[in-house]
Amino acid sequence: MTTVEQRNLHRNTLNWEPADRLSLMLVLLLACGLRLLFFTGFYGSDEVTYLESAVGVLDGSWPRSDYVGSIRYGVNIPMAAFMKAFGISESVAGLWGLCTSVGEVGLVFVAARLFWGRQEAWLAALCLAFLPIHVHFAGRLMADAPLAFFLTLFFLATWIAEQRMHWLGYVAAGLALGTVFWIKDAVFFLSLPMLGLYIVVYRRWHGRWLWLAAGALLMVVANGLLMWRVQGDFFHLYAVGQRGLSRIAPVSSTSVEYYFKYLLLDVRHTFALFYLALGAAFMIFRRPERRAVFSRPEGYVLLWAFGFLAALSLLKLRQANYMLIFVAPLALLAGYFLAQLRPPVQRLLLGTLLLGGVVLSAFEQQAVHSFSANSRASVEFAQTHPAALVFAGTGATRADTYYRLLAAEPVLHPGLQSLSRLNEVLAGRPVPALVQPASEAFAVMDPQTVGWGHRQNSNWAERLASSCLSREADLTPAAMGVGRHIVNGVLTIVGWLPDALASRLTTKLSSALRPTPATVFRIGAPCFMRGPAAAGN
Repeated sequence: MTTVEQRNLHRNTLNWEPADRLSLMLVLLLACGLRLLFFTGFYGSDEVTYLESAVGVLDGSWPRSDYVGSIRYGVNIPMAAFMKAFGISESVAGLWGLCTSVGEVGLVFVAARLFWGRQEAWLAALCLAFLPIHVHFAGRLMADAPLAFFLTLFFLATWIAEQRMHWLGYVAAGLALGTVFWIKDAVFFLSLPMLGLYIVVYRRWHGRWLWLAAGALLMVVANGLLMWRVQGDFFHLYAVGQRGLSRIAPVSSTSVEYYFKYLLLDVRHTFALFYLALGAAFMIFRRPERRAVFSRPEGYVLLWAFGFLAALSLLKLRQANYMLIFVAPLALLAGYFLAQLRPPVQRLLLGTLLLGGVVLSAFEQQAVHSFSANSRASVEFAQTHPAALVFAGTGATRADTYYRLLAAEPVLHPGLQSLSRLNEVLAGRPVPALVQPASEAFAVMDPQTVGWGHRQNSNWAERLASSCLSREADLTPAAMGVGRHIVNGVLTIVGWLPDALASRLTTKLSSALRPTPATVFRIGAPCFMRGPAAAGN
């Protein structure tokens, strides 16, 4: 970096004006409001595992586990801390994801302000604040929002440390990188080659990197000591993480263009963000000083964004949620690109981006709520039939676990039983685990989650042909989110299109708003009594 650029960085760091602080506060409020408005909540995936582990941390039991989600203490301990401070509820459990998601918007503002100026900072932060996938994961009790926050903090702290050449900056960057290990160790190990790539490209060989290594090592050792204390093995997280990678490999090993498909074609998660980032890259390399691009912040952001994109594309970590790893630098590039445009074009593109972000965030929320509506309704059905034994799919049984963990008082109704066990009951075989005496029994068939989590749950034909089952009623799907109003508005607009096109679009869009109701079947007393009830006698 030249002496002039160093002076500019120093000025940008210290000379924040009231307008800078006001812009930062405003974009943080917008980000927070949007994430609260489109809060996602229960889906049925690993958030149940994270919540269960957090409750275990909260009550001091610290359960032993060989599943990686249960020992990601960079997620579970902060969740437990929030619930300790504010009480156990879904909204409180989600505060860690919300705070880190909004916090990353703030980090992007600070980074762009340091790199370029206030306008770029405002635009880049807006791009991230309204990004559908970013809004979505702020409302999920998952590891992705905290992971993205600490990765962005690591890259920002590294840049500042490199300009200041002060040991404290390197320690801070190392601590942020070490926290990534606490959240997802696979991404920690992926970040190390990225740091090496930076050192090679920028030719930054010096002893201060040892301070960064010390900060990261401190966090890794602290995690190992906790694992040794709780799980009995210093390397437990690493061992479990490696087994987890081998399990997800067959699912995640899709084509190399996996992320490019989402970024360029299936844009429901990122809308136009990648196109604006490509515009920035094109603009940067068109300029006469392109040969010196890696002496400027633009080169650092390009390396950050496209380095992770390339690494994830080439490796086995190909899942939509991993896009959160590189959306912050893409937002920085998008903000830089928008700032170079003439005001009318800039306003048009920004308005389109923000409006599209709101609409797609609503659809992200509704897609989850539609998928889980019958699962949540099944739990409500079980609550209104406390003396009954209810068989349901994986989504419903996980919902039952989820809401039991969040309940203010002990839940009285029996736990939902997996639908995969219904065949044993219908065949008249005693089921030793089903010793709960019950006066009646029901089975819930949910078309929204059919086959999800357990393939046996999709085989309804054999069960429905049984004389033991009689149709009782259709469940009313549980309440949908605020986003349903936006989806309804889009459906109204679609209705104005030509009939053929409107029909196709309406069919697709309606599934995000109007889930097909689940059906409740009563299990006849003779069949039921010779099954679980007999086992309990």
